[in-house]
Amino acid sequence: MSFDPPTRFDSASAVILPEGVASGTFNLAGGMVGQFPAVLYGRLLYVGNLKEMTVIDVRTGRTEAAIGGDNTSVGSARRAAERPVLADVGGTPTVLTALYTAVKGSGTTAARNLIELVGVDAATAERLWSIPIPSDDASPEDPVAVAGVSGGTAVLRAGTMTYGVDLLQRKVAWQNPNFVVGAVADGTAVGVLHDDPVRGRLSGFSAADGKLAWRDRADVYAASVRPVSPTLVAFHGNAYGSGAPDDRLLAAATGKTVTREFITDTCAYDGVGIAVCSGANETVSVDAATGKRLWAITPDGSGRTAVRVTAARKGLLYGSTENGPVVVDARTGEDREVDPGAAPYLVNGSVGIARNPQTYRIIASPAIA
Repeated sequence: MSFDPPTRFDSASAVILPEGVASGTFNLAGGMVGQFPAVLYGRLLYVGNLKEMTVIDVRTGRTEAAIGGDNTSVGSARRAAERPVLADVGGTPTVLTALYTAVKGSGTTAARNLIELVGVDAATAERLWSIPIPSDDASPEDPVAVAGVSGGTAVLRAGTMTYGVDLLQRKVAWQNPNFVVGAVADGTAVGVLHDDPVRGRLSGFSAADGKLAWRDRADVYAASVRPVSPTLVAFHGNAYGSGAPDDRLLAAATGKTVTREFITDTCAYDGVGIAVCSGANETVSVDAATGKRLWAITPDGSGRTAVRVTAARKGLLYGSTENGPVVVDARTGEDREVDPGAAPYLVNGSVGIARNPQTYRIIASPAIA
């Protein structure tokens, strides 16, 4: 039976997933560092690490496949990668992940390092293809990830290098050695273009051909960009020189600032028009197209406790407060369910993927309402 979107989960019947799922994703306080490194498609959970992508049947907890590249992986299975990306590639729902691999030398042919962009049929877990990207200067210790997909182009980040890869022709379309992409939205790869190892400027490049779309005038450092919705991204950094914090919600295609002082740790898009974000003591919901604030919970004495966002789906926000898991109406901010049984990081109509607060294991809890 499917409940889409669900409001309650049966934690008593939860399936314990293999040990090591999302290893290194949570800090000692239980907070998540970055994104949960998996994507859920039907009954299949695709989990990324730096060695391979593991496929788990969430109904049984059994590992169905471990998918690598064409060559020997040089990444660690104990280190979580960033989240794989689900995209439509030529009409096929495809899970994309990026891995570091190495080609051994032979005779007079020198050994070389590669990044492999691997595509997997989301419905069957069949590996479809792998696209090799020469990267002799890249280190397996550098983060490698698919930042996003626009049209037929996947945008990858490997250390301080960004690649645009044509998924239909299966070749590198463009690359930028000084651009660190953080998000792909509205046809634009958004990140920081570096003038030197410390200083850079917030910039947007066409995802299709890598041409500069816009560049901010302010120099920043310790900067990062994260996705918010199909058209919006969040920027966090510090002004170079003064050190003043610079936090913004902006339109990806133009770089225009929508909201300043937009301080968030986690954002989730519900897939139908609302994005919800949370920081240390604040939860804010915005229109996914315009960035207009719909509601917020702030430390202003209102008597409400901020929600730490874990996921959003079809008008609902999933997360937790000091009182435990909660489901909230993403448009109005009203509580929908105060005892949902889980605060899932990934959710569909049948299951929620969450973390057991007692054992810290990742579990798959069936949706029951």
